[in-house]
Amino acid sequence: MSVEDKNWPTRLLTPAAMRKALVQCSLGKIRAITEESPQVGELLRRLGSLPVDKKKIPFIPETVGLSSQELEVLSGNGVVFREEDQYWIPEIFRHGLSFKATGRPKILAIANMVRRQNNLD
Repeated sequence: MSVEDKNWPTRLLTPAAMRKALVQCSLGKIRAITEESPQVGELLRRLGSLPVDKKKIPFIPETVGLSSQELEVLSGNGVVFREEDQYWIPEIFRHGLSFKATGRPKILAIANMVRRQNNLD
């Protein structure tokens, strides 16, 4: 249960508690995937060590210094996805890597991409 918040008396988790938990969950997810795949872990370490001015999504590969092969590895592990010529990082990784969102992907485009990846079309 969240710390008591008089603004949200009927909530088990308040919005502030969820935001705080998301960062911890993101860091845990990054640790877990690093243990599963050292190659992905190294790429995540590189992304995490970028200067703040480069930690913005969407991004283009040149901005973050990733090759097409590295992007393929990250994409295959659910760390990045592509929409047109831009790459996005899902929230579960974005917070732990300290990337800031400067826009939002189109929801339908994401849904269609997921369907294609899962052969649901």
